[in-house]
Amino acid sequence: MSSTATPKKPTVASLAREVRRIREQMQDLQDLLELRGAIHRNGKRPGSAWNKIKDSILRNGK
Repeated sequence: MSSTATPKKPTVASLAREVRRIREQMQDLQDLLELRGAIHRNGKRPGSAWNKIKDSILRNGK
């Protein structure tokens, strides 16, 4: 007789969790590609000051 254990069949719930995890990972990769593209397009141009952007958001958000 063989001593190797047979793997358990995946459940619908475990497959759903795996699909959700993969989708989240794909979204993270898409965000990274978008960020890299923006960095490439902007080249050496300076970015915006965070405090200026934050103040603008806070003023317009209320």
